[in-house]
Amino acid sequence: PQDPSRESVDDPRQQYSRRVSEAEAQRIAQSRAGGARYVGYMGMRGRQHVFRFEERDGRVFDIGVAAER
Repeated sequence: PQDPSRESVDDPRQQYSRRVSEAEAQRIAQSRAGGARYVGYMGMRGRQHVFRFEERDGRVFDIGVAAER
């Protein structure tokens, strides 16, 4: 019989820390960038994936996305 107090380790809700792939982080960053042009991946800065974007007026800014959830 299954013990109801034991949660499945495969259940993603039970995984408190999960690595976020570069591709997934890029999608998150682009959704936050509000239409700015994607320039490129700047690598890891601490525990964040960092992506560079450019506004239509030429201003450049970086968006960091946590590498772990």
